[in-house]
Amino acid sequence: MILTRPYVLVVDDLTDAADSMAALLAIWGYDAEAKYCGDSALSAICARRPAVVLLDIGMAPMDGFTFAAHVRELAGCERLNIVAISGYTTDDYRDRAREVGIVEYLFKPADLSQLHVLLGRLIPSPQPLRSLTIAPRSRAQRPAEMMVW
Repeated sequence: MILTRPYVLVVDDLTDAADSMAALLAIWGYDAEAKYCGDSALSAICARRPAVVLLDIGMAPMDGFTFAAHVRELAGCERLNIVAISGYTTDDYRDRAREVGIVEYLFKPADLSQLHVLLGRLIPSPQPLRSLTIAPRSRAQRPAEMMVW
């Protein structure tokens, strides 16, 4: 039996933020991909439908609201789970997010335990990466610079 990992698309114009979130999601067991602008993220959605999109609102040139509205126009994406993760915390931003079909709105920096629980509610259980177990070496096997006297 082949197990597939749920696909999560991370959309943020800050490459470090997008890449680190995608790396964390991979550790949690998701197949995650980072995109750094709305246009490339829309192309990614057309190529492969994600289970969830994690979306920054304050992107340029296409902001998160415009991106979400475009996603809703794509066939089969009317109910796609879009979660905003944004530094904009006013009620106006959250109201606008609801209007374009964003299902959850988290504030940056996102509470990772809250995000983990939310993803567990929105999509099937992922296949976590297995941690490597490294057997300790005897003192004779350790490199000299690692030996403690």
